[in-house]
Amino acid sequence: MRFKFSHFTGRLSAPSPLNTPSKFGNVVEGPKIQYQLGTKVAVTDTPKHRGYYSAVPEVLQQKMRTFQMPNGLPVHVKGGPIDTLLYVFTAAVCFIGFVESCRVYYVLSYPTPPPKDE
Repeated sequence: MRFKFSHFTGRLSAPSPLNTPSKFGNVVEGPKIQYQLGTKVAVTDTPKHRGYYSAVPEVLQQKMRTFQMPNGLPVHVKGGPIDTLLYVFTAAVCFIGFVESCRVYYVLSYPTPPPKDE
């Protein structure tokens, strides 16, 4: 039995009998939607735009070739030395933030005692 995501419940559920395939592999069709007279249905794809795609610029094609090259580098450093520098900088900022958060937790856990007045 194939389960489907139900948008009504937000969970996986068994398909309704209308969507359950028969023993012969044919899918039983559900009832047709009948609209009231005068109902306007939004059209998202107009026929004048079907099959028309503009040319991809050469600069974008070169970037696509660079990032799809199988050179063993992760995608976040394939851009060159600037990407590597940004990656190292981001890693250093994350490490410093982690160390500072640990220091703050330590200071808040063990505060310094107030000075004694004599």
